[in-house]
Amino acid sequence: SGATIYQGVTCGIRSWSPGRASEYPRLGDDVVLYARASVLGGIEVGDRAVVGAHALVTHDLREESRAS
Repeated sequence: SGATIYQGVTCGIRSWSPGRASEYPRLGDDVVLYARASVLGGIEVGDRAVVGAHALVTHDLREESRAS
């Protein structure tokens, strides 16, 4: 449970308008987001996934996957 999020990480919606709260990313258990990574949109980051430094993620990541 929980996540490790390093400095300068952005998690958010891709564009703002009222009623779009479901478009925020959802992080699974034991996710690691390294420095300056951006995770955008209503996507799911699976359990134990790792997002590398400076990576841009706009699509779902399966559990235990890696994005760089």
